[in-house]
Amino acid sequence: MICPYCRSKNVIPIIYGFPGPDMFVAAEKGEIKLGGCVISLNGDDNDAYCKDCNKEWSADTLQVDDIIKVRYVVDSCGLETRDSHERRVYEIFPDGIVRHYQYYGYLRKANYKKHYMVEWSKVLNLFADLRRFSRSDYMDLLTEGDGCDGESYRLIISFSDGRKLKYDGGCYGGTFDSRVYSFINENHIGN
Repeated sequence: MICPYCRSKNVIPIIYGFPGPDMFVAAEKGEIKLGGCVISLNGDDNDAYCKDCNKEWSADTLQVDDIIKVRYVVDSCGLETRDSHERRVYEIFPDGIVRHYQYYGYLRKANYKKHYMVEWSKVLNLFADLRRFSRSDYMDLLTEGDGCDGESYRLIISFSDGRKLKYDGGCYGGTFDSRVYSFINENHIGN
């Protein structure tokens, strides 16, 4: 893991709960930091500590500026045959570059590749929306639609500290897919 504040790799985990003898030894060696016996119920405890700049953070405290890439993958099953399988991959970067790849069947080589430039402010708005809903205290606001249309998605948000938040779901609205899909359509990506 890399510290988002000073870019140091001298980062250790913060461990909560009543420590046993092994945890005390690991803390003395500087391999872990003891976070205390009390664990918050809302999941906002810091879980990483930089020994160089003495900062603590968690996945929830990482900001929009800490996002280095959003990867959105959509799999379409079609008629449930091998040849009708389609995978669309969108990689969105903070500088406005969007890479779009399309795969047919189960090939590992893309049949279609194209790069787009999108205004960084639009990318920032997408990242802010995804970041807001990817925090643990907002996850309840996402609604999962009911249905089965043969499409599923995987969203991976990569952060500057090396963490990746991963979400999977069905492509029938209300979740992350509707936000990224709107961004793709509004910017004419893949058309």
